[in-house]
Amino acid sequence: MIVSLIFPVTLHAAPKSDLQELRGRIDSLKKEIETAEETRNEASDGLKKSEQAISKMSRNLYELDQQQQSTKADLDKLGSQSQQTQGSIGLLQAQLGQLLYQQ
Repeated sequence: MIVSLIFPVTLHAAPKSDLQELRGRIDSLKKEIETAEETRNEASDGLKKSEQAISKMSRNLYELDQQQQSTKADLDKLGSQSQQTQGSIGLLQAQLGQLLYQQ
């Protein structure tokens, strides 16, 4: 009879300890999941900020490229005008030289 009284208690004690251990593991896993979700959210926010920064830089680079193309076109135009002006000056100098020679 004494053995029968001790044995059922032992049977009930083991499942309670297992149950407590399982609850502890579940709580630990829940905390790990929460931590992982926080880390994932932080990484997601960081990625979003990086994407926004990249997008802004791409727009800036596009604008700079447009400005560079416009400036190059202006420079080419000024170069052509300079050549035309130098040609005109050369013609005027030649005409002036002929006039002075004729006098």
